[in-house]
Amino acid sequence: SLNVYRTAMMLREQMIAMRPDIEGRLQVDSVVISSLLHDICKANIYHKTTKYRKDANNRWEAYDGYDVDYTRFPLGHGEKSVVMLLRLGLELSNDEILAIRWHMSAWDLSFQSFESKSNISAASDVPLVAILQAADALVPAVTAGSSLPCRFRLSGCRWVARMFFIITK
Repeated sequence: SLNVYRTAMMLREQMIAMRPDIEGRLQVDSVVISSLLHDICKANIYHKTTKYRKDANNRWEAYDGYDVDYTRFPLGHGEKSVVMLLRLGLELSNDEILAIRWHMSAWDLSFQSFESKSNISAASDVPLVAILQAADALVPAVTAGSSLPCRFRLSGCRWVARMFFIITK
């Protein structure tokens, strides 16, 4: 989304101001590509449907809503975006692939395996991964005016501190 892009670019500038030596690892093009295209897997999965909710008088009312259909290409969220982009002919750097793949951080369902835990641990050394994870997690809280997303609440300040440490190391 544009909001993730804007947030990622702001985070990039702040991190470079703090650590000028990481500028080479945070190319503008890479931040643009990963922040705008990390959720391309969501294209063509939503369809209109009728949903129901209780009104002010506690009666059921119908309203227009959306459902999601993952059955056409059931692959993990981050992996699916990477595969789709590569199939479209976009050449991605290793850092861009890692950032898009791991943008959901540890809240990806496949994170339960030892292999995935090892992979995300290694990917966490890539500043672009940390910036995209932080931007993608912060945007819903800021734009919706709600509290921090559940993935922040689950690990609290430790998660923010880890992202800061990874980016500034």
